[in-house]
Amino acid sequence: MAQQEGNQQGEAGTAAKGWRAWLGLVAEEPFRLLFPLGILVSVAGVLLWPLLYGGWLTFYPGVAHARLMMGGFVGAFSLGFLGTALPRMISAPHLRGWEWCVILVFYLTAVGGYIAGFIQLGDGGMLAALLFFFLVMMKRLVKDRQDVPPPGFVMVALGWLAALLGLFLFLLEGEGEAGMVMTGARHQLAGLLFYQGFILLPILGIGGFLFPRFVGLKTLQMFDESRTPPVGWSKKAVGALVVGLMVLVSFWMEVMTWVLAAGLLRCAAVAWYVWGDVLIFRKAKSKGALAFGLRAGLLLLLAAFPLAAFLPAYRVGVDHMIFISGFGLIALMVATRVTLGHSGNSDLFAKKMIVMRVVIGSVLLAMATRVTAEFVPVIRVSHLNYAALCWSVAALLWLGWIGRRFFQWED
Repeated sequence: MAQQEGNQQGEAGTAAKGWRAWLGLVAEEPFRLLFPLGILVSVAGVLLWPLLYGGWLTFYPGVAHARLMMGGFVGAFSLGFLGTALPRMISAPHLRGWEWCVILVFYLTAVGGYIAGFIQLGDGGMLAALLFFFLVMMKRLVKDRQDVPPPGFVMVALGWLAALLGLFLFLLEGEGEAGMVMTGARHQLAGLLFYQGFILLPILGIGGFLFPRFVGLKTLQMFDESRTPPVGWSKKAVGALVVGLMVLVSFWMEVMTWVLAAGLLRCAAVAWYVWGDVLIFRKAKSKGALAFGLRAGLLLLLAAFPLAAFLPAYRVGVDHMIFISGFGLIALMVATRVTLGHSGNSDLFAKKMIVMRVVIGSVLLAMATRVTAEFVPVIRVSHLNYAALCWSVAALLWLGWIGRRFFQWED
């Protein structure tokens, strides 16, 4: 883990290298390809709504939009982050080029299927990509590692398993047309596992190790390098497991129609872990735009769970607090830190970064616009379009500002 800390540091001003060297680095640091891909897919996902209401789309894109945002956008960011960070954390070999090519082919198949409205093809491709990644990483964890991962990564594994199960259940249900919204308990469980468990649990698991650094605090999940769990590791891992299981139980409770209790349990579990291990609210003064964006995302995420439970009639709108200003904003903050750290720009971590503040504001505006669309039906269509525009501005501005850093690295 100490080695990973060193890899995150460096002098700014590294020069861009050639394409051949960059392609050789992608297997070791796949975020350089997957983060920009995820951003572009997210823009495609939100622009389905203006295309629909402009009369240029032949199917209702409700399911395709959701899958593109969760599988295409979140999936790319998850694969990019874990593919870069996890081998370093456990001192194991990074994924080989052919392994990443397999994952990329499956991922692009999924995205293509979703965009074209072939939802089952997309789900099959996404399931294959996530399962293949899970298997090659498990091989490194079991056989090749020289260190244990941070204890919070128990929740990362739970989140990955939740996504695999959710996609499998979706395939069992079958969605032959993009706009066909299935109903029933099994389909609802699949949605909770994939749309929430897939990102919520990994955010918490990664957060215990990474998020305290956003505000200059020392993580409680740093241990000396050891192939066997060091003293104190198991206690932290059990705590993470309990929180992860509480979240999964809350999904089951919601399917059983105990909606209010489920929302309160989910909020309590997340708040407990954030306060006890993530620590980002323990320090009063934020340090720069990244800390501000991360805190805003976590606060809105915590607020959305009970709000969705108390306002079931507006659930679709309130859920976008979870997806846009929760998952989306947090993913952008983490991706920014990873990219800056690996490109030799760590000195920017605690800076105001005006462009990032505009990005954060645009994401929050997209969330507010999308949520109000459900509360005021007469403006629903226009606000769906406005929300799509705001997210597109935020995503493309972020990509334009940080894009050149995907091609920078230390000598």
